[in-house]
Amino acid sequence: MEAYVKSFIEDVNQRLKISTLFDRNFQVTAGEIFWSGEKILLQESSLVDVLALGKNSQSFLKEFCHRSKSILNFGQKISIDKSANAVSKEEYKVYLGDHPLPGPNSFQSGETVINLLSKGSDRQLVVLIGGGASSLMEKIDDFFSLDELIEMNRQLLNSGASINEINCLRPIMSRLKAGGLAALVPHKNITSLIFSDLPDGAIEKVGSGPTHFYWEETEYLIDKLITGSLQKKLCSFVSSQAYKERVEKNHSLLQQKFLQHLKIGDWSVLYDALLSICQQRNISIETESIILENSKIDDSLATWFDFLRKELIYKKGIAVRIGLGELTVTVPKEILGRGGRNSHFVLNMMHLLYEKNVLALSENDLSQLQLFSYSPDGTDGNLGCAGAWGSLELFRRGKEKNVLPSQYIQTFDSGSYFDQLGGLIQVSVGELINTMDVRGCLKLP
Repeated sequence: MEAYVKSFIEDVNQRLKISTLFDRNFQVTAGEIFWSGEKILLQESSLVDVLALGKNSQSFLKEFCHRSKSILNFGQKISIDKSANAVSKEEYKVYLGDHPLPGPNSFQSGETVINLLSKGSDRQLVVLIGGGASSLMEKIDDFFSLDELIEMNRQLLNSGASINEINCLRPIMSRLKAGGLAALVPHKNITSLIFSDLPDGAIEKVGSGPTHFYWEETEYLIDKLITGSLQKKLCSFVSSQAYKERVEKNHSLLQQKFLQHLKIGDWSVLYDALLSICQQRNISIETESIILENSKIDDSLATWFDFLRKELIYKKGIAVRIGLGELTVTVPKEILGRGGRNSHFVLNMMHLLYEKNVLALSENDLSQLQLFSYSPDGTDGNLGCAGAWGSLELFRRGKEKNVLPSQYIQTFDSGSYFDQLGGLIQVSVGELINTMDVRGCLKLP
């Protein structure tokens, strides 16, 4: 059964390769470039700078440049990558950024990119944006320090806030977000190709919108999500004339430029891949079997067990329940923890399903249920891998060693639990589309 779960995950990953996405959608016809039939507005005679941002930026940059090199003349080709072994290649430059929290590398990458693009007044700019871009490159407003930027993002990620709430606050300290990048570079023609990793599939705030202007009232969110002296300083700044002038200037500068924003994909790519795989494998799946979730983990667990109790355990043959989206976890400030939302979800599922047996199932029924949750981008919190899988067999292996899920839940240490038992899921970072997390429970008779 473990082999079946692993092969199922591998099937999903094959469909999510960036090269596969380009094979299906990218076309060069009669000297013009199209994405899924929509024309990418680039002038053949002008030099084109290309900047790729996100956890899969190198793959995006490579695919775009390779497939369009017959008709485009390239200037700068830049990737900002989170990989510890980010190395510039002969054909393009790679710079290291920090993730999930911005840090010194992010600040250095921001300065470097602005400098490299500073001579682009007579060039066009293509920006390839995917999930994870927000923290990788930064230019901080003079009113704040790098330590304050890191602390704000740390509080936001640990607060249980939604990604939309986080994206509302990120631009306050940043000169690159909410259209800031497009305002700072001299390019008059900017095309953004954006893969959305957001629950609603929107593209405006992917990567906190480096080429998209947006502005929202933020005082209530600062009061809700930020604590300590930083809360007071943020409230003071957003009510200041300096902040108002910065926002208005960015808006004015972007209105003077030609901006094309092209959506190249969202969570539906993953949804379609899952449906196709289930059909090929004769897995019983219905529309309501794949759900979008963007709730707290505790709320998600309640809906999962309600479905298991009423639906999944009664289905004949191979059946599955799949959840898509990023669940939120609130980690107490005093706890460091090891793991991420995916491994924490599976740990809690194993605790309730196998350790407590809240559904009062027989050993045979429990043995048929296989769990998994992972991020296709290869990163789950500070775990160093994509997520985790679980089964009754894995639980028994732990029990024999006196290693139980309940021992690791309160300390948010799911990473140590699954690391000991061989339950971690590894995905090559940067090869797959950075779309939503994938959670599943397979029933294998």
